[in-house]
Amino acid sequence: MYLLCTLVMLVSHAFAARGFFSRIFLGRMPRTVDCGVMSILCFYDCGYVIELLGVPYQNDYIPSLFEASTPTFAAVVLILTLVPWVILAGSFFTGGRTTLPQEPITRLKPSRHSLFYGALPVLLTPFVIVGAWPVVINGDAVWSARATFSSDWGCLLIIFYFPMHVLAFYVRQQDSRSKSGRLIALLLMFAAIFSTLSTGQRTYFLLPILFFCLFCFRIRWFHFLVVGTILILIAGVLVPLFKSQYSERNLASAETATMMLYSDIARVGMLGAAIDASEPIGTRILPYPMSGYVYSALLFVPRSLAPYKGRPTAVHMTAHLDHTIPADTDWQLGMGAIEEASVNLGTLMIFPILFLYGMLFGWFDQVSLQSPSLVVATRLGALWVCAHNLASLLPLFGVMGMVDHMLDRILVEFVQDGNERDLAHHRGGNDSRS
Repeated sequence: MYLLCTLVMLVSHAFAARGFFSRIFLGRMPRTVDCGVMSILCFYDCGYVIELLGVPYQNDYIPSLFEASTPTFAAVVLILTLVPWVILAGSFFTGGRTTLPQEPITRLKPSRHSLFYGALPVLLTPFVIVGAWPVVINGDAVWSARATFSSDWGCLLIIFYFPMHVLAFYVRQQDSRSKSGRLIALLLMFAAIFSTLSTGQRTYFLLPILFFCLFCFRIRWFHFLVVGTILILIAGVLVPLFKSQYSERNLASAETATMMLYSDIARVGMLGAAIDASEPIGTRILPYPMSGYVYSALLFVPRSLAPYKGRPTAVHMTAHLDHTIPADTDWQLGMGAIEEASVNLGTLMIFPILFLYGMLFGWFDQVSLQSPSLVVATRLGALWVCAHNLASLLPLFGVMGMVDHMLDRILVEFVQDGNERDLAHHRGGNDSRS
């Protein structure tokens, strides 16, 4: 039964992912929804197939899907088989088949060059110094600095993502494709890494590398595969620096490698656990239906002004699996959009919610045509949508999109060449800024 279910699910996913690979092959930028479909393959299929091939499952909190009841297993396979098509259907209503070329179609306005390049060291150096000081200067362990740094800065922690936002903006400008431009992008990459070092998040260490490797060069399918593999290896090497529980372990051991796989990448076990913890309609473990979404909507509102905002869905789910109470839970397990929908509104509401995600992805594609600097935030945000809940995605990719859109409005112009005409064809007209 496992093999038959796996075959049906993987064939469905292979057909759904054709858009991603075909657009890369044709030299186009994958649509936001294409990246959302790839998120399903990356964070559900990988763990599912590896466990099916006999790699021992190791996770102290999340039970294996293959140990779940038959109804739960069947529900997970059915949901995963259909969800990519639900997302694609949603995007069709708002985005259609609009795409962008891989090559940047905007550049810095000549009149803004001095302003941009002159402001970079002035604006970014303070973030780099403050963000790297506890680890580089004081010599604190990253996992030790994280608690103090987060406590000191609180919700203002997101300001240290600013160098990463600038990098995401710059790699989508034609200026970044020259030798000097790639050097500047490389410096921005290091600035983004060091400014977020004391936040203690491996994701923020790896994302700037991903920005530089993917968006400063032409993307090919093997390029995507190689970059992904290298980043996974780097993530493994960084484990003892960012997580105290791994600091004394032998990273070369198979046990450590599988624990990292099932905790960092695989989400299929969490989906099974979320279905077991959900009602068909409504919620079982949250204070009220959609409370996790309410928290995300009020994410940037101080708790003193909105004491009723509650806590993220992932915290409630972590407390449920760890047999604690949410108020005493200061950490969270990784859970994606499908699990979040199930826990907030019930298993029967997964498809309507993911349809709305698809519509949002299609709208992102339309907005990216007008503001091409949003490509990094929208595509990678969609690629991470099955790895993290909204409360984790919004502070990074949501704020990144707003910052890059603002920079795009102020600093760039469309390129006057074939790429611009190609853009005009897809937009159905010329942009006034060109």
